[in-house]
Order: sequence, then structure tokens, then C-alpha cells
Amino acid sequence: MIFYTLQGPTYHLEIHEDKIKLIPKSWAWIFTPKNELLEWKLQDLAQFQISVPKFVWGKLEWSTFDGRKGVYRFTTNAAMVSKIEKYLHKLIIKNFNRRQTP
Repeated sequence: MIFYTLQGPTYHLEIHEDKIKLIPKSWAWIFTPKNELLEWKLQDLAQFQISVPKFVWGKLEWSTFDGRKGVYRFTTNAAMVSKIEKYLHKLIIKNFNRRQTP
């Protein structure tokens, strides 16, 4: 199930209940490297940072516990950014607590 979808210049970002998935737009497949990682499991997220679009683009950055990073630029309104931030923050706290429990 998809909870949020963001539109960017070359990708759509889908936030599912268990993963973040980048989907290249139809014309972007030409420039997408075949070995590029386009999916991250939410249970592996260690941190994220999201910035509200000031002029045109906002930015979402995340990293996993094993050091893999992702960056995504998008357009949306501040209300949607707030919803996404709350949702991802809850998941990060849940994941961190799960990893700390023996």
C-alpha cells in the first residue's frame, strides 16, 4: 500500500508501509544506471531530513543503518511535508527502539 507519492523532476517517490521506492519517469529510464538502488526498506532507516520547498524544490535525504544514502528533490506543499515528516519520524523512532532492544 502506498501512503505518499511525491513528484520530482526525474522520479516519482512512493512511500509504502514497508519501503521507499524511486520510480524513474518514462523519459528518465534512458539516463538511469542499471545498478542504481531504487528501493530502501523503512525498517532499515536510521535517519532522514526533509526541507520544505522554498521556491520550487524541497529535499528529502535519508540513510540506513548500514550507511546507504538517498536524496530526492520534490515539489509539494508544506502541509504534505509535515505529514510525511511525522510519518517517517515515527518509523525512525520505532526502528531505532527495535534495534536497541535485545
